[in-house]
Amino acid sequence: MRNNFRDTKDQHRINERIRVPEVRLVGDNVEQGIYPTREALRIAEEKELDLVEISP
Repeated sequence: MRNNFRDTKDQHRINERIRVPEVRLVGDNVEQGIYPTREALRIAEEKELDLVEISP
């Protein structure tokens, strides 16, 4: 029987695999808004978190 669930790694792009120029940043202890992807990555790294693309 074939597994219909995709591997979690393939489900969402994370960190440097995000290929859009801007992202909407949401989360605890962060000012929500639209950020250049590089700045959002920097913020995530400072907080020791991953940046995850939910809806491309």
